[in-house]
Amino acid sequence: MTCTGHLIRNRWGILFGSVLLVGTWTACGQVDMTAPTGSTLQIVVHPDWVPLHGGRATVTVIGYRPNGAPLPDGTVVTFTATLGRVEPARAETRDGQVQVVFISGAESGTAVIQARSGPDATAEAQILVGTAAVGTLEVFTEPGFVPFGGGTVRVIARVMTRDGTPIPRIPVVFSADAGQLASNGRPQQTNARGEAYDTLTTNQQTNVTASVGTLTATVTVGYGIDNQPPIPIFTFSPLNPAAGQRVFFNAWSSYDPDGFIKRYDWDFGDGGRASGPQVSHTYRAAGLYTVVLRVTDDRGWQRAASTQINVTSVANIPPVAIITEIREQIEDDVFCEGEQLTFDATGSYDPDGSIISYRFDFGDNSSIISSSPVVQHTYSGITDTQTFFVVLTVKDNLGATDSDTVTIQVQKC
Repeated sequence: MTCTGHLIRNRWGILFGSVLLVGTWTACGQVDMTAPTGSTLQIVVHPDWVPLHGGRATVTVIGYRPNGAPLPDGTVVTFTATLGRVEPARAETRDGQVQVVFISGAESGTAVIQARSGPDATAEAQILVGTAAVGTLEVFTEPGFVPFGGGTVRVIARVMTRDGTPIPRIPVVFSADAGQLASNGRPQQTNARGEAYDTLTTNQQTNVTASVGTLTATVTVGYGIDNQPPIPIFTFSPLNPAAGQRVFFNAWSSYDPDGFIKRYDWDFGDGGRASGPQVSHTYRAAGLYTVVLRVTDDRGWQRAASTQINVTSVANIPPVAIITEIREQIEDDVFCEGEQLTFDATGSYDPDGSIISYRFDFGDNSSIISSSPVVQHTYSGITDTQTFFVVLTVKDNLGATDSDTVTIQVQKC
């Protein structure tokens, strides 16, 4: 009898007349097949941020044996997450890979997803959950004023990532220095457009503030004047400054729809303040600071915008992206439709830190974000010979990026 798992043996005996018959039986017990020593795993998550309460991201793991061949079908990969959960937490490979789903819970933060198989094959990826993904917060009202005698306005808060993508299911808390808010301080969740709503009833000029975590934004509701509030917009550079390094802030893009901005007030989050459309500030200690810009228009109405700036202990040197090699499944120097191509970026490096993600855009409207510098891709739908621009973008542990581009031709073989 041949078993791929462990053996279970039992002895038995039967008294037959005056004769005791003795024998044994043997059965095969089930043992999970895991990756052998020296195997590697590569993990990809998409998207890399999710909202709270059931936000979903696809987690794909590709595994390789020590000789570079894919892990055999049925190899067990287990998953853990520091926030939320992974379903299923145990999966078996098919064609060398597994795909599971990360699901967020009620807690915001950075979820670390770990995949493991065998004695030493592991891979990790990060997903921003809830308020951890928030980059900007805006608040405004419709209309921007109430008439003499008082009235009601709609308050709208908009929550987005740093690249401007709306974030749903984020709790926003509204407060006002006068009048009455319909929410009465209860958190209001953003919708699919990243917007949360409240209603203010007031009979005087009122400042309304929206808060998400440590980020705040304020709008002034005018009284008895038909006026539109100013729009605060600002940028800063460098994006990842070091303690002691001068940071430049520019608010020239701010505007007032029906007048002009007469005052720009800055709060740098470390006790420092400044005024003017273009200012600079030096942070003396490393840390995460909330910068607030408040603009005032020619009729005295105000609106504020804020963002966070991460100050490091030393100046960050950006990483260097290098597409080192593109290998084909069949080494004939011809890239064919349906052939699995290996894109190798192991030559990329970061002079003063580490690269945390590799994004490959293959030029055919598909991309992969991976913690591994080596990925695979297959081109399909080739009609003749087509040219593709493959772009590699690497990001280091402090958020700096760099890109490299190569051109390949894929044939219909």
